[in-house]
Amino acid sequence: MNYPLEVPSNADRSSGVEVIDDDKEKTCVSDAEISTKTLAAAVSADSVDDHSSRGIRGLFKLQKAELGEDTEPKDSRTASLKPRHLRMIALGSGIGTGLFIASGNILKSGGPGSLLIGYIVMGAMVCCVVNALGEMCCMFPGKSSFSYYTRRFTDEASSFTQGVLYCCTAIVMFPAEITAAGFVAQHWQQAQKFPTAGWMSVFFAFVVVIACTGTRGYGETEFLASMLKVAAVVIFFFTAIIINCGGAPKGGYIGLRYWHDPGAFNNGFKGFCSVFITAAFSLAGVEIIGIAAGQTKNPQKAIPGALKRVFYRILGFFVITLFIVSLNVAYNDSRLGTQSGFHNVTSPFILAIQDGGIRVLPDIVNAVILISILSVANTSVFMASNTIYGMALSHQAPPVFTYVNKHGLPVVAVGLCFAFGFLAYVNTTKGGETLFSWLTNISGTASLLVWISLSYAHIRMRLAMRVQGVPDDIMPYRNRFGICASVFAIVINSLALIAQIWIAIWPVGGAKPSANYFFEQVIGIPIGIAAWFGWLLCRRTGFPSLKDIDLTTGRYDQGSDFDRETFNEKLHGDKPQTIRGRVYDFFC
Repeated sequence: MNYPLEVPSNADRSSGVEVIDDDKEKTCVSDAEISTKTLAAAVSADSVDDHSSRGIRGLFKLQKAELGEDTEPKDSRTASLKPRHLRMIALGSGIGTGLFIASGNILKSGGPGSLLIGYIVMGAMVCCVVNALGEMCCMFPGKSSFSYYTRRFTDEASSFTQGVLYCCTAIVMFPAEITAAGFVAQHWQQAQKFPTAGWMSVFFAFVVVIACTGTRGYGETEFLASMLKVAAVVIFFFTAIIINCGGAPKGGYIGLRYWHDPGAFNNGFKGFCSVFITAAFSLAGVEIIGIAAGQTKNPQKAIPGALKRVFYRILGFFVITLFIVSLNVAYNDSRLGTQSGFHNVTSPFILAIQDGGIRVLPDIVNAVILISILSVANTSVFMASNTIYGMALSHQAPPVFTYVNKHGLPVVAVGLCFAFGFLAYVNTTKGGETLFSWLTNISGTASLLVWISLSYAHIRMRLAMRVQGVPDDIMPYRNRFGICASVFAIVINSLALIAQIWIAIWPVGGAKPSANYFFEQVIGIPIGIAAWFGWLLCRRTGFPSLKDIDLTTGRYDQGSDFDRETFNEKLHGDKPQTIRGRVYDFFC
């Protein structure tokens, strides 16, 4: 990613790129057109001025970012994302492999009833987590990694553990998505003439190019990709309803047939428990709000809008859409994917359309799935590199990861992500699926542990405010359920971990228990334990009391020129009055 440092104003003028303020966005020009133009400008701006530090030379001219004190890491990078970027990233960034492909595994192992209940429970939990994260990001903005909040409100060991787990999740997600994209491309017969590894190389190169355009390029790319994904899911939703009601060329009326035969549940209570960890994999990455917020202008205004869209995304794109999918595809359909690898995996979305006899549309949906997967791969690099960079600023990772180029791109951190990307090719070799399955299984359990630590950090912040007499009404954003929501999130995540351990010991479907299968399913837990104890043994840091937690340094209202009345007016003012403005404000 390209994270611009503070530069003189004439540097922007030399590029010839027009800066579009958020207040000027409500024009007759469409956002898709703005995004396309801005993305093209972001890609080409680096080659405009040969006498500056832009272009290819700027990518490799490195400087070391300034390290702050242990109590307050410094991040001098300029906010490059706008509120519309954050909102669309929150709405569509997680729509990818989890929704389009992994949902078939859940449907196969647990049945449609388990699928629906599992996503409702996990979706409610994730909403609680991101709202807690939103409170902390609004109170203490401008942080490159949300592990900062765990470090500030709990302890160093928990923050380090969270950073390690999240790095493992994001950095392994990159090759997983590249692998998925390679096999999804094989859906087309013409594409099968080209080897899968070749397609992976093409997609790998695409993500590298987008990463080198920087935060601005990432934001515009994700804005456009999210718009496409949202539109595709909406179109599929209505198409699936028509298919279910018998309006398709073939198949006739379906209704609730598959909920009765073969039934709503599969593999009993174990099948239900198996849903949670796969749902966690599908919903992983929703915390990107906490990373992107650090590079977003006016986060106190942008974050609440983004959080609303997380709720709509989970309810509309996961719960309701997957319910419609379960009406059209039976859980015992032999074409549904298996639990390992991506070979011969077909999305239940495509199966539903194929069974309806609709031509061409399956190819369009497959193209959207491919774009969605590449979008998630792009996001995983953004998340991993920012987390590593933030840990280095906090003295929790080697200082070499603080090196950035003239545009603020943490080159070493991004390079590490690209190095892990080559693991995608392991899945194309004989026996490579076993190693790859071990790596990708980190994501599910690691996400649960990260969500627990974030919720606990939020509880500690709220309790510290009570102990120190800091009123809640100074918070620019408040979750209406407060601490109770974070307690709920911790309980649900803990139960999901217990369920995962149980089915790891006694596998679903009566498979024979084995040590290999057990550790493959819970590999994230020993990694977290090792990171936590390793930090305690090496650094021996303490656990601060509630009265000693710093609630002042870095807070949004601590500037000498801060005026609360003016701030509140900007935060809550300028509400759109027209229908067009309200529609724009809702979606963008």
